[in-house]
Amino acid sequence: MNLKGAVKGLSLYLPKFRIERGLIAEQHSTRARGTRTVRWYDEDEFTMAFEAALKLVEAAGGSDVGCVVFASERGPYRLKSTAPMIARMLPNARDVLAFDIAGSDRVSADGIAAGVAFSQISGKDALLAGGSSIQGGAGSQEEMSGGDAGWAMLIGEGGGLVLESAHPVSADDFIRWDRDGEYVSLPDGFTVPYQQTPSMLRALRGCSKTRKPKTIVLGSASEQIAKSLSKRIADDGVNFVSNPVEATGDLGPANLPFALSLALKECGKGDPVAIVSPGDGALCFSGVVEDPPSVKVIGANAGEFETLKAYGTYRKIVEYSFDEADASPIAYWRDAGKILSLTGGKCAECGAIFYPPSEVCPSCGARGNHEETSLARKGSIFTYTTDHITPSPTGKVTHTVVDLDGGGRIYTHMTDFLGETVEIGSTVELVIRNVHSGGGIKNYGWKSRIKSA
Repeated sequence: MNLKGAVKGLSLYLPKFRIERGLIAEQHSTRARGTRTVRWYDEDEFTMAFEAALKLVEAAGGSDVGCVVFASERGPYRLKSTAPMIARMLPNARDVLAFDIAGSDRVSADGIAAGVAFSQISGKDALLAGGSSIQGGAGSQEEMSGGDAGWAMLIGEGGGLVLESAHPVSADDFIRWDRDGEYVSLPDGFTVPYQQTPSMLRALRGCSKTRKPKTIVLGSASEQIAKSLSKRIADDGVNFVSNPVEATGDLGPANLPFALSLALKECGKGDPVAIVSPGDGALCFSGVVEDPPSVKVIGANAGEFETLKAYGTYRKIVEYSFDEADASPIAYWRDAGKILSLTGGKCAECGAIFYPPSEVCPSCGARGNHEETSLARKGSIFTYTTDHITPSPTGKVTHTVVDLDGGGRIYTHMTDFLGETVEIGSTVELVIRNVHSGGGIKNYGWKSRIKSA
């Protein structure tokens, strides 16, 4: 299957918190090595994907995004597209084609195929974004081996990694699936030799007819897959690159973009590359690295990593569910545009900037004489208080008032924070997180997070 498109940029998001897998294993009388990433209780696949996407779009500058694809095994809703939520919050991407790809371990590769096809037809860039949260119940294999991450990819013309062909292989397999909200997976000892390796080999062989790869990027963190494919391909000149799980855990569909970022660091100009991902068969891309430095690889991490010391704290965080608040979905979505786009008001009389927009200027009292203005996502803490009444898995919530760079002041909850006190004047950034649930929907809004140096 011929195609023509290029990877122009890649953004990778890891949440702030980690837990030693050995600490989890101790609770269930077993052993494990390494650490796994842990999303904060107000994070989900959407918020992690959006954070990666926003950083990538900001770094890309004048990218002409004509399509937004949310590629994730699952999203916040069972029946509602997530991609339009991302599109409406990005600069200059509100009214574009936006759709979701879900339901498979291979969604990141499927998203690449959709993005390349759109770019080839329209001449515009496609923005792919995805989030992966593999938690599992207490004592499950997913709890010990999984991880949480977000990613985004920009595909269009003129990128440094040019994709030339795609080779799909269809198979009805069961590797990892969801049953009533709980992950179920078969062991590598069954899936690798009998399901994943045959499909991936067929896809890679089809890819090699176009261009023999020097580097093979694997959309799987399984060490057995890399060994199995290496044995069957039997070419000492081929370098297999996968996402190492020792630090993050198995990131599911996010393994592919994380592995691709590692491969781009190792590849030289003109190196042929194959990208292959398993899941309901396999999908392989053949391409060549024409200009490695031109592929923007952005680290969108939440900050310096912090390790959770107690297993009980970890379970409270990942099991936390927002209580249904007495909130109107109609009222929320009426104001959602201004909330999610972080739009404030600027008084034409005195020049004061305020949030949220109001008919009356809070500074000079002028009525109906203001214009909308976009607010900065960075600022400093003006004041704060910590309360132990607002529900949270940590038993406390820190409320902050933030003076935004360029003007405006906003009240937020602090996120990714375990401490009791905050230094006045600390630099913070605003991030989208789950605020509460109400009327059957998840309500997202801005929270403040200490910005790492």
